[in-house]
Amino acid sequence: MNDISPETHLDVFLRATRIVALRMAQAFAEANAVRTREASVLVSLDRAPDRRMRIDELSQDLLIEKSSVSRTVDRLERAGYVQRVASSHDRRAVYAAMTSEGRNALRHVTRVFRSAFDDVFLAGLTPSELEQMTELLRRLYMANLPGRQAETPPGPEAVTTI
Repeated sequence: MNDISPETHLDVFLRATRIVALRMAQAFAEANAVRTREASVLVSLDRAPDRRMRIDELSQDLLIEKSSVSRTVDRLERAGYVQRVASSHDRRAVYAAMTSEGRNALRHVTRVFRSAFDDVFLAGLTPSELEQMTELLRRLYMANLPGRQAETPPGPEAVTTI
């Protein structure tokens, strides 16, 4: 191992994630796409059965506090991308369900993301290095999940947001 301190590893990791998040947020804003947090909720809903999930399920899926997810769903609902739907089986359960406008918003943000991908994710990396970095980050993610539930890292679709 080299002489890089644990603090330096953390600092580089945090700086890299912040700048990538900032650049993606800028790309989304310039293209009038939903924000990254909203895009993450739409991606989760798009993958869910019937494109709907309860707020607590979204919270667990995104590793974000329930109150934050609820506020994001509120914004998406005001925009017409999500609607709250009562459960037919449990009157207490309310689902966030993606609307057709939400699917359109997700398609748009996906196009924006793919357009910005090379500039952001291949900045200073070869495609091979990006694959290696993605695999290492997937392992880091899985190793730090609450309860470390899975031994085998999921495929890329399980940890992507767009």
